[in-house]
Amino acid sequence: MKSKHFIIFIFCLLSFVFSAKVSISQNLEIQWQQCFGGSENDIAKDIILTENTYLILGITKSIDGNISYNHGMSDVWLIKTDSSGNIVWEKT
Repeated sequence: MKSKHFIIFIFCLLSFVFSAKVSISQNLEIQWQQCFGGSENDIAKDIILTENTYLILGITKSIDGNISYNHGMSDVWLIKTDSSGNIVWEKT
């Protein structure tokens, strides 16, 4: 008798979890996507929307591609893009 109640409990729990997951899902739409960086490891850490531009903060080890200058082993990298993802400026 205990195992029957346990199975019913698990079934109800799983039903609740899956129905809750479906009800809180969102339809996300990609506005734009772009690759930035060079031939080495480049990692984005944060992105901020400011008016009609984006600021992307990251770390770069590259010395080519979109990176204008490398000051050593790895640098902090700040990119400003327009609303379409095109680079306005970048600083290391």
